Amino acid sequence: MKILTKPRYTFSDYFDLPYSSQEILSELGYQYQSAPLDLPKTPTLGIDALRERLQDDLKYSPLVNEGIRREALIYPIIIHACKQTQTLLNTEYPIQVSDQLSGIVDYYLKGTHTLLIIEAKQADLTRGFTQLATEMIGFSQWANLPQLYGAVTTGNIWIFGILNQTTITEDTQIYTLFDDLTTILEILTGILR
Repeated sequence: MKILTKPRYTFSDYFDLPYSSQEILSELGYQYQSAPLDLPKTPTLGIDALRERLQDDLKYSPLVNEGIRREALIYPIIIHACKQTQTLLNTEYPIQVSDQLSGIVDYYLKGTHTLLIIEAKQADLTRGFTQLATEMIGFSQWANLPQLYGAVTTGNIWIFGILNQTTITEDTQIYTLFDDLTTILEILTGILR
């Protein structure tokens, strides 16, 4: 069954498709699986101060839309990991591989490993992961990388994934912002360091 019927797809178009990650990735020549991941972790400094700042900021900035979540929750966490690892943060990074793999990557970080992070539109992590997976495929082909890491987040919830050759694995572990902030940052710095 052919599910990709339009002549051109951007990464964000995959979010809107009514098909599973497995079906979409199969159409692109990749396999999808969900399994526990053993993600790299590195101890990180300054987590208590960041946690305090995030909690304090939320008192004055209700999370009413995606822009606020990006600025109040996602960016501070990513930039904290960048400072810890001396990694440059690239935002809204354009990729053009083919008519089926093109668009804008929300956050691209290159340390020891490459990491792509996207914000899940409409707080839909399932479709957000499908979009992330297509971005990982496109970026892998564009940069000729056989392996890279990814994360999809609402700001409050984080899910990690890895592309290894032609298989994308979605971690079965879900991390929440305040309960797992230390682990989220240890994973981000572990991937980048």
